[in-house]
Amino acid sequence: MIRSELARCDNKASLLLALTGVGLAGVVSAARDMHLPDPAVAIGIIGVSALLTATVLLLLAVRPSLSGSGWPSWHELPSDELRARLTGGHSTDEIQVLVTLARAKFRRIQHAVDAVLVGVGALAVAAVLAAAL
Repeated sequence: MIRSELARCDNKASLLLALTGVGLAGVVSAARDMHLPDPAVAIGIIGVSALLTATVLLLLAVRPSLSGSGWPSWHELPSDELRARLTGGHSTDEIQVLVTLARAKFRRIQHAVDAVLVGVGALAVAAVLAAAL
């Protein structure tokens, strides 16, 4: 169950990462050719900064973690202990590591979505200012 939540989390982060990347590329491409008023540029910079923040948070969410007592440490185990772990199912330590990892990933995605919302809002205000001024 926890592994499926981690996979779901990685899928969400990957989709959001693609969307923020496309959004940033679009804004940078469009802004280069436009002569915007200073207030629109200032608000636009806030929007782009928020999208960059979201991108960094999403990259941290999909970054692999190789610490803990789960499979990343199995290469250090003697063969008989590794065999016992493989046949015995998940240990409580491994489940705790997975739960902690899942919570951290979802928290980063949650903050990234908040940053995307701020960025899109700021870019919308910048567009209104650019049209009005």
